[in-house]
Amino acid sequence: MNQLIQEAVKFSCSSLYLSQCMFNHMSEMTKNGFRDRDGKLKKLNNKGEEFAHHLIQQAKAFIDQQKKIEDIQEVGANNTIKLEHQEATDLRHDKELAHQAKTDERHDKELAHQAKTDERHDREIEQLRVKINAHEKILKKVNASGSNVKIGYNNKYIYVFLFISNILALCALYFSLS
Repeated sequence: MNQLIQEAVKFSCSSLYLSQCMFNHMSEMTKNGFRDRDGKLKKLNNKGEEFAHHLIQQAKAFIDQQKKIEDIQEVGANNTIKLEHQEATDLRHDKELAHQAKTDERHDKELAHQAKTDERHDREIEQLRVKINAHEKILKKVNASGSNVKIGYNNKYIYVFLFISNILALCALYFSLS
């Protein structure tokens, strides 16, 4: 019977607060006595007082054990919260790194495209230089030969033509770079 009562006390004390309330009430009842159905105050005999002290000691041990468990659970909950926060921070950091990697990849592609465009422009500039040099050679030959050269056009027209072609070449160069 005593063991049944002890197990009932253990089962009833499922939380620390309830355990503390029961402990305080049982201590007070052991000290002051119990009230029966009629409301009369009854004192415990020696055996009953011994049994009540035993129950109170078990309740106190349970309270101490429950405090330790709740402290461990609180520490565990705090660690879980910290771990979840760290995981969320790590996930956010990983997303930022992935976004940065995509941005870097896009910039690399843009730079590669720009490098190809620059190479094409360099080739076009070189072709225009070759044409300009060819025109300059023609002008030098015309100037060196004087008026004895019969091209069919007046030298003035050739200069204008070469000047305009040089301007057009420079315009083409300018527009191809922009």
